[in-house]
Amino acid sequence: MKLFTRNSFYFIIFSLLMGANSCRRCTDDSCLNGTCIDGKCICRSGFFGLNCELNKNNSTISKGSVVFHVNSSIASSCTYYVIQLGAYGSQYITSAVSSPNCGNSSSANFSNIPYGTYQYTVSCYSTGATLSSGTVVVNSACVKQLVNVSTVNNGQVIFHTTNNNGCYPIVTIQGYGTQTMQSFQSNPSSCTASLGAFFSLPAGTYNYTAYCGNYTWTSGSVTVTANSCTKRNIGTGTYVNTGQVIFHTSQNLGCYPTVTVQGYGSQTLQSFNGNPSSCSSSLGALFTLPVGTYSYSASCGSYQWPSGTFTVSANSCTNKNIGSGSSGGTGNGRLSVYIASSSYFSLCPNFDVVIQGYGSKFITQAVSASVSNCTTTGGAHFDLPPGTYELKVGNSCTLLAGSSLGNFSVVAGGCNIHVIP
Repeated sequence: MKLFTRNSFYFIIFSLLMGANSCRRCTDDSCLNGTCIDGKCICRSGFFGLNCELNKNNSTISKGSVVFHVNSSIASSCTYYVIQLGAYGSQYITSAVSSPNCGNSSSANFSNIPYGTYQYTVSCYSTGATLSSGTVVVNSACVKQLVNVSTVNNGQVIFHTTNNNGCYPIVTIQGYGTQTMQSFQSNPSSCTASLGAFFSLPAGTYNYTAYCGNYTWTSGSVTVTANSCTKRNIGTGTYVNTGQVIFHTSQNLGCYPTVTVQGYGSQTLQSFNGNPSSCSSSLGALFTLPVGTYSYSASCGSYQWPSGTFTVSANSCTNKNIGSGSSGGTGNGRLSVYIASSSYFSLCPNFDVVIQGYGSKFITQAVSASVSNCTTTGGAHFDLPPGTYELKVGNSCTLLAGSSLGNFSVVAGGCNIHVIP
């Protein structure tokens, strides 16, 4: 277990106090009451501090709030926009608000931010793609920051056919789910959901499949261009024999597993059954598929089931028991950070730790140095995908802000503990 020693703690405090200005360079925007000259803020009369943020009537660092917002609707392919504000973590924009107040529930809010200039990024929640970045100056109680999402290069595609085989084709785009055609069209006039199977996607090339009942269409690829409507005629379906498969398990881990069949989307179990009596959607996750052999995977929450294959026979019901799920080997693990000495809180009453991309969490009280679980009250708990992460002290602990506590590995399904002695 890697430890951040108390000697390191006091050494960093000394270094920060003695050399706070040694590596820092300003910009005109960051000098709140002055001018940036040769990398240093030259303050106007009556002001002082690193950013000229202090005056004789206010000798403590001022703090404010910032609310990030958008004026236009959020791209459907993103669901939300994620705002990452440096070491202050991430917040979500869930809908458009033209001029929100700080604390607006539809916008991304950050509070208790020391006056200064900060970098932020905007990303797409669903795809993780970075959409834009910028700087925001916090210099008042509530700063409103309109973010630029014009780089959301979304396009639209509508799949269509005049081939009526008694059912509407279901189109699946790998990684973006399924849509069912709403009508039969030879040349839809626009990308409107009522005219075909409609998707709004980031610009790029995608693979698709289509089927309905006993018919399947030739799979293919489609290229989506930013800010345009692409029409894709899937042609004529071919009759094939179909069968059904029902996925089931009797293992209740507190959530119903979602089963994904490659190329045919996902279905979620509706109940827990050891041996369903029929292919009924109420008894498991039901698929109707052309005869053939398929690959599948299953998960719920942090739990994963072994992936595998199955075979569908014509006009028959196949029972597929997915077995037992486990959080070991796949899914998230937990990194818990604790402090063993209460003396830290006399210097940093608000002690937060940060993992880039996963926000900040506060350590609220000292615990035993021999703590052995990831649920003890007072610690900072991060649920993370397997990997190695750098842990830093957050900005709420002003003297140590940005100091690295080291790199730590997170094991899937495991409890990973770090104690600051």
